[in-house]
Amino acid sequence: MRSGKTAAVLVFGLLVLLTSGVAVGEEWPIWSNFVVDEAGVVPAGDEKMINHFLKEFQKQTTAQMAVYTTQTLRNRGDPAMFATELGQKWGVGDKKKDNGITVLIVPADRKFFTATGRGVEGVLPDSLVGQLQRDILVPAFKSNQYGPGLRKYLHQLALRVGEEAGVDTAKYGAMLGVDGGKYVPPKQGKRRGRRGGLGN
Repeated sequence: MRSGKTAAVLVFGLLVLLTSGVAVGEEWPIWSNFVVDEAGVVPAGDEKMINHFLKEFQKQTTAQMAVYTTQTLRNRGDPAMFATELGQKWGVGDKKKDNGITVLIVPADRKFFTATGRGVEGVLPDSLVGQLQRDILVPAFKSNQYGPGLRKYLHQLALRVGEEAGVDTAKYGAMLGVDGGKYVPPKQGKRRGRRGGLGN
C-alpha cells in the first residue's frame, strides 16, 4: 500500500506533467540548429542566411537566438508557456547572463510568441517586442512571406541587443539581406504585450 506521502508525490508529479508545455507521451523537439523549421515554412535560402547570421551574432554578443516553427501546438499548451519552456529545455542563451531569445511560430494556429531571458528584457521589453511583431511579422506572415518577415524581425531584435552590448551592428542588415536601420514603432496609445496572432 502506498503511503500518503508517496501518493502526494505522485499527484504532484502528474500536475507538473499536465501543466508542462509538452503533453504526456510527447517529446520536446531536438535543437539541431538556430532555426528548427518543423512546419516547413522558411525557405532553404532564408534558413541558411539566418543560421549563419545567428551564429556570428552569438559570437559577437554572447546572446543567442533560436527559432522554432511547428504547424500547430495541438495539446502542447499556451504559446507563451511553450516558447518559454522550450528556450529553457534547449538552453538558449548564456546560462549566467540569461540572454536567450526564443521565437515560436505556429502557422496553422495563426500564433507566434517571442520569449526572452531576463538578461535582454531591459532592451527588449514586452511593449516593444509586441509592436515589432505586429508591424513586421503579421503583414509578412499574412502574405506567406515567412522567410523575409523573420529576417526583418530578427534584424530588429539583433540591432537592439547588439547596440546594448556595444558591438558594431553596421553589417547586420547585409548579413540578413534586409535594408534599413533600426525601425522605431509609432507611439501607441495603449501598450500591448508580445502575444501574437494573425487575426482573421
